[in-house]
Amino acid sequence: MSISEQTNDLVSIRIDKKLDRISLETSKPCIFRVSARLRNENEKAYEPQIVAIGPYHRDKNNLQEIEDHKLLYLKLLLQRRKELRLNSYVMAMRDLEIKARKCYAETINLSIDDFVEMMILDGCFIIELLRKVRFKDLRNMNPDDPIFGRVQVGYSIIHDLMLFENQLPFFVLVVLFNMTKIQNARDNIISLALDFLGSSLPGPKVSETNGISADNVNHLLHLVHSSWCYSFAKKISSNRNHKWSLDEFIKSTTELRESGIKFKNAKESTSVLDIKFGNGVMEIPPLTIEDHTECVLRNLIAYEQYYHGNNVSVTYDNFCYGNVFHDVNKHCRRRWNIRLAKLRHNYFNSPWSTISFLAAAAVLLLTLAQTIISALSYWKPK
Repeated sequence: MSISEQTNDLVSIRIDKKLDRISLETSKPCIFRVSARLRNENEKAYEPQIVAIGPYHRDKNNLQEIEDHKLLYLKLLLQRRKELRLNSYVMAMRDLEIKARKCYAETINLSIDDFVEMMILDGCFIIELLRKVRFKDLRNMNPDDPIFGRVQVGYSIIHDLMLFENQLPFFVLVVLFNMTKIQNARDNIISLALDFLGSSLPGPKVSETNGISADNVNHLLHLVHSSWCYSFAKKISSNRNHKWSLDEFIKSTTELRESGIKFKNAKESTSVLDIKFGNGVMEIPPLTIEDHTECVLRNLIAYEQYYHGNNVSVTYDNFCYGNVFHDVNKHCRRRWNIRLAKLRHNYFNSPWSTISFLAAAAVLLLTLAQTIISALSYWKPK
């Protein structure tokens, strides 16, 4: 064999090896690093406090303590199922390794074995955690579990599982969940996850599955986002008959009040996004702001920006509040409401202007009364 033929053969072998690693399946990453622009606003909002899930934060020193608990949860899981070996789990995760690796936007510098180990430990930890929250009898196997013994630890884990960078592909959780499924009608991964994580959202607690299919979920943050924004889908479908335009943005709250619009606390609403308007009254559900609220909202926004592109935009044909904006502006354009708004803006826009107006009105009324009295006394017969 000539040198040229040998060289070509080596090149061919090398290329063949690369082609073997390429899958014809098209997949888009769904787990990203948060951009510097968002991170610089509040870096702590995107950093895990106690537990690393997935590859992005796994080597940080302050997150190593919980790694022992992952092993403990896995051991307790195997004991409960009377299993001595992990072979079936390892083989299942090896089959998913390439697909799962592609879910991360960055190249993951982990060997196949390390990546498979990470999926098993992180996935089983999450699944057992979700089950222990609902099925309290499972905690009896480890009564000294610090996760349930200290409230702050539990809150920190909820915080960490809601981070955009701290996620496992949801299909990994589904496979492990089905392999370890307990015979209970309430053992549903969608329901368990929303029951645990839904309490961290502002407004009414999210726990309804709303028909969400596990096949359409990217990760836990996406699940919460889909459930929390479920009401948007209904609003968008109801707006199909109305073409919304940019000139229909509504005015500020102060200006709307001046136009006679009243605001009502919609306490019985099941979604914080369920804003309604009718008969001059705008009903808005209460929004509860707590220490973790900013973190949750920032990660949901980060997910939206990567999921739909670099910017969050409003389109003409699927703006969920299109009907609300249209009805509010229609109310404000009525003549009487326009006059009422001008009156309130010119004479009642501050306490002092209100006092001045009332004083002037009082003087006018007193003057009118004095004039009437004088006229009556002049025309009174002697």
